Amino acid sequence: MARCSSRNVIKPQGLEPINFQLSFAHTPSRSLEAEFVGPYVMSGKSILTNSRVLAEIEQTGDINRAGLKLVALEGSTSQEFAEAFLPEAQLVTTADYDTAVQLVLDDQVDAMVADMPICVLSVIRYPDRGLATLSEPLTLEPIGIGLPPNAMHLKGLLESYLRAFEVTGVVEQLRKKWLEDGSWVAALP
Repeated sequence: MARCSSRNVIKPQGLEPINFQLSFAHTPSRSLEAEFVGPYVMSGKSILTNSRVLAEIEQTGDINRAGLKLVALEGSTSQEFAEAFLPEAQLVTTADYDTAVQLVLDDQVDAMVADMPICVLSVIRYPDRGLATLSEPLTLEPIGIGLPPNAMHLKGLLESYLRAFEVTGVVEQLRKKWLEDGSWVAALP
């Protein structure tokens, strides 16, 4: 399966390991290579910047201009988005988000193009560094769990648990904890 935020392996006793990914944008091309559970959250492309002007943009065309330097995760849907919709801007890629965020913090790029949750978490993680993100994403992307096509029993089980978590409010509680509260950041190295 393609690159994603979190890769995990389940090895049922006596069976082959099952690779799955917890945070995976459900795109048409990815539907050809994986089964999906969810979505458990709606996301979309955003930018992380230390420019108050860029943080106020409302549409993609506002950042599609020469002289603007952007960074995106290599091989990601953010890179695909930037190449397709921001061809006038200069794009550099990195192997990981930490490096990309550091480029923004060091003023080596004007903005990072990434999924909204990554941008929000970066603002929370560096509260005194003047980072900002958009109030609304530029696109909408459903985020779910990606499974190999041969994991139908696991898919059914995960769908049942996800429905239960949604009905009982657990998904909303987790969203608030991770994307609004921010108190957990103090535990990071």
